[in-house]
Amino acid sequence: IKQIFSIVLHENCSSHATYIYNRSFFTQPTLENEHGYWDLGLGKASWRGFYSCLVLANGTHQLLMNLDVSHAVFQKEQSFLDFLCDVMLHSPLGKRHYSRGRNVNKAKFEDVVRFLNQNISRNNYSGEIDFLRPNCQHLHVRSHVANKTIGYKIVGLAKAALEQTFLWRRPGEKERLITVENYYKEHYGIQL
Repeated sequence: IKQIFSIVLHENCSSHATYIYNRSFFTQPTLENEHGYWDLGLGKASWRGFYSCLVLANGTHQLLMNLDVSHAVFQKEQSFLDFLCDVMLHSPLGKRHYSRGRNVNKAKFEDVVRFLNQNISRNNYSGEIDFLRPNCQHLHVRSHVANKTIGYKIVGLAKAALEQTFLWRRPGEKERLITVENYYKEHYGIQL
């Protein structure tokens, strides 16, 4: 009977949850900074959820329900550009640039572009990339291209799209070397 009730409880909780881990259930909050959502910076937020299980009381055959409040850290659901602005606020150049600003939650996109431009940030560029790399590592992103949603997992940072090349073959053509930028232009009609 305990297993039946446990399955029913788990099924009911999981039907309303956004994320489930073992017996912990989390629902994506609807309002920022309210009802169990705390922005932690660096593209992350803490959600409040709960842990539930059924246990038999010692010595008696009473069935007890154990409910505990639980907290977990999740990536915020946002565009990658917003993620960059969120993360780069805490980079070495971001800290230096925004050190006097109070209540600044996100770097301006124009500043992020300057921080990550090797020609502008010169000596600080490698420090910015070294800071960004671990924050992007294993990040799941979705791209909406040509009416398709494609999911990717970032495994590292590489050269610019106009420098990075790979071998590509269109149906009925010979294999050729192409840049990532030209691939997107030819295959999807998108200028990067």
